[in-house]
Formats: sequence, C-alpha cells, structure tokens
Amino acid sequence: MTPTMLMILIPVIIGVGFLLIMAFNGPREAPKLEEDGYSPPDQPALPSGAHRLLVAVDGSPTSAATLDEVAARPWPSGSEIEVVTVIHSPVPVFPDPAFSMAAIHAEQERRQAHDAPALLEAAVGRLQSASPGVSVSSKVLEGDPAEAIVGEAQRLHADEIFLGSHGHGPIWRGLMGSVAQRVVAHAPCSVQVVR
Repeated sequence: MTPTMLMILIPVIIGVGFLLIMAFNGPREAPKLEEDGYSPPDQPALPSGAHRLLVAVDGSPTSAATLDEVAARPWPSGSEIEVVTVIHSPVPVFPDPAFSMAAIHAEQERRQAHDAPALLEAAVGRLQSASPGVSVSSKVLEGDPAEAIVGEAQRLHADEIFLGSHGHGPIWRGLMGSVAQRVVAHAPCSVQVVR
C-alpha cells in the first residue's frame, strides 16, 4: 500500500468505526438513579418560598445566556444555586492505528479540567453580585454531561435546572444525542433550556 492510499484509508476506517460504535451503543440515556435503588441524602429544608437551582455552564455563548437568565430573576432570599460544569470530551475513544482519537479525547478533557475553576469562579461571581441574598456554590462533575447533570439534580433535590441549548444540527444530535433533550427527558424537576 502506498502512503497516499493509507492517508485516504485511515480516516475512512476511523469514520466507519465511529459510526459502527454509535450504531451499536446509541446515545446513552441518563440514569434513573432513584429507580436503581439510589436514594439521595436529605437536603436541609429551605426557607419558605426559596428555591434550589442547578445551573450548568460550559463557557459557550449559550452558557453565558443561561447565566444572564438566572441572574436577571429575583430569587427569594435563602435560595441556593449550584453552578456545575462537566468534564467530558465529545470525541469518542476507540482504537485507531495512530491513537489520534484517544489523544484528542485526553487533550480536550485536560483543557476542560484546567479551565473549569476559572469558569466556575466567574459564574459564581456573576450570580452572587446579581442576587446577594442567595447562596451560590460550584462543583466540577465528570462523565456524560446529561447523566452528571441529572444525577447532581437528584442529589441536590433541585427545584429547577438551567442549561443552554447548543443548537447542533440533526446529524450531530443523531450521533451524539442532545444533552438538553436528555436532561429534559430524565430530570427529576423542571428544566429551563436557554437558547
């Protein structure tokens, strides 16, 4: 085989492999943790009228719009907001001859882990300045974004989840699934998807 043929053939093999993996695995569903016997620990009761919110951010423009939406609302004093970001690479890991996909996957996760503290600090600062009577905390989650968000909402006994919609096209949604759609389908509470 000539080098030119290899340069053409390797991406084709990788692409076919990716499609086969996705066809057999399909988009993962968020877990139904309470149905699997998981019982989240009791959260302390909030003052009357207060809310417990989970806000998912990732540094994208829709993430900024989500923060703006949450900051613009007059939350009752005593409400709690937890801002989360999920470390997850959308590039799947599967065997390829040059291990390039694994390297890309690892690099994306490394970069996200490096950027997460600053991203969360800015989000918490934005929400604290907009709502002084509200308790704002942050947390870095890992894994599948929809599963992590739904699991954390169950653990918190959240009243509402806020997250952005990335507006990916139908091919991307078909291959990878929509995080927002999966959160809406499996969340234990109301979900606000900000566009």
